[in-house]
Amino acid sequence: FVKLFENRTQEVGIEPDWTNAFIQEISRSGLATVTTENNAELTIVGVIHTVDFRAKTATDVPSASFTKPNSTQPVTRSMFTEYQTLVTIVLKAIDKQGQEVWSGQFMGEKNYKSPQITTYGLRTANPLYNQNARKQTIAAIAKDVAFEAVNRMTENF
Repeated sequence: FVKLFENRTQEVGIEPDWTNAFIQEISRSGLATVTTENNAELTIVGVIHTVDFRAKTATDVPSASFTKPNSTQPVTRSMFTEYQTLVTIVLKAIDKQGQEVWSGQFMGEKNYKSPQITTYGLRTANPLYNQNARKQTIAAIAKDVAFEAVNRMTENF
């Protein structure tokens, strides 16, 4: 049984992504069957401890450029073009007697592109794009970490 992950971060609504990623990965591995809590021999408990976003600095990425209207001269300016996303989780496998039989800490990392402003004079970007990109990146990290964690949990089977 995979219990709904506990979220100790400021990112709202990411628990189902992590829980579902683990359910899918356990099912895909074929080494165990995900069942109800009452029928399970083991319960997987996950805690999302940190979700950290770090903007790549102008020295990390090339400058953005765009062309002024009615001009062939490009205008350049430095800006953040990527965000690095880091997630830390802790997993535990607990048997029917409530004893911890396995635990591990995992970190996942991915980058995503920030909203790009390429029209001269435009000063704002759609904030929904950034929120959606953050959520999709966290979900992608969940799949990667689930793959690694299930492999580590089952490597001696």
